Amino acid sequence: MDYPKSVPNVGLVNGKFVDENTATGQVGSLIPSVWGNSVTDELLNVIRNGGFTPEESNSGQLLAAIMKIVSNAIPSSHTTLAGYGITDAYTKQQVDTSLSSKAAKANTLSGYGITDAYTKSQTDSALDAKAAKANTLAGYGIGDAFTKAEVNSLFNAGFGLLLGENGFLAFPTVLGRFVIQWGSTTAGNVTFPIQFRGVSHLDLKINNFNSTYAASGAYTNNEALSTTGFTVTSAPPAGARLKWIAFGN
Repeated sequence: MDYPKSVPNVGLVNGKFVDENTATGQVGSLIPSVWGNSVTDELLNVIRNGGFTPEESNSGQLLAAIMKIVSNAIPSSHTTLAGYGITDAYTKQQVDTSLSSKAAKANTLSGYGITDAYTKSQTDSALDAKAAKANTLAGYGIGDAFTKAEVNSLFNAGFGLLLGENGFLAFPTVLGRFVIQWGSTTAGNVTFPIQFRGVSHLDLKINNFNSTYAASGAYTNNEALSTTGFTVTSAPPAGARLKWIAFGN
């Protein structure tokens, strides 16, 4: 829409309408009917599109219509995502609910409220109180026990065995060095296979497993008992042997 510049002899001055001035001889501008009707129709269209019925005496309809048209073109003001039809975002309540199930960011177990785990310092302290894994007593710092080698050495030290008609069994020193000796003889003097430290018991008897001697099983006497041997005071009968056993250490 513009001034009717294309209409011949319309009487525009500087592109605008002017009134007639008889003093100066200025001719008034002509308003062509086509142009006047067009301007009026265009303004009425705005008023009608604003939802109003044109009233000749109402000079505020155009402004009211423009404000209404603009207001309708702007989205209504809402306070929620749903009010604007937004579905790809979380509401404040949804975010608060999600956050309420999360722990505050922290760098310690207690910061996250964890009570069923050891902290680094607690673990280090517990480990410091433990020995390193080892396979020896010394590896665990144990000094009040014998090692396997020491036990074997103790049991082997002083342990002796001689099997035969004359023999002995000597237990290790760690067991008190208990010694059992035995023998068979027809002689009057008997020497022990090994020397006792002390003799606690000596038992003598005549025994011939294939004999019917009346003296079989009878005890004989001895004398000169020492740690190295003894002397029989009455020799066994011919064909019989004297069996003896002695205990000591």
